[in-house]
Amino acid sequence: AIAAFLSGHPLVKRVNYAGLRDHPGSEIHAGQATSGGSIISFETGDVEVSRRIVEDTKLFKITVSFGSVTSLISMPCYMSHASVPAEIRAERGLADDLVRISAGIENTGDLLRDLEAAFRGAAEAKSK
Repeated sequence: AIAAFLSGHPLVKRVNYAGLRDHPGSEIHAGQATSGGSIISFETGDVEVSRRIVEDTKLFKITVSFGSVTSLISMPCYMSHASVPAEIRAERGLADDLVRISAGIENTGDLLRDLEAAFRGAAEAKSK
């Protein structure tokens, strides 16, 4: 549900989630797994929009590393990969605006409403 929401949002330029049918590795993934999993990443094309989304969520905890039953969110280029030079991150396809989500056990509807509110705030800030 979260990946579908992100895929359809006008602020999102790219979603990385093997559970989506249009993902390049979806057929291989479907042959090896029963679900898409809980890790999703996306790009907005705008570092400030991504930052605003990360900071405005209420249910997602901002963290460097994933591995919890609670929903987590991060911007790797400013957290876990901050020590990697920008040119190396770019060579490896790690965009500065990339947001990573680990969906936890919270109610999916609550998580979607939280993301919707964060995206709405980011859109309003961008339009000013």
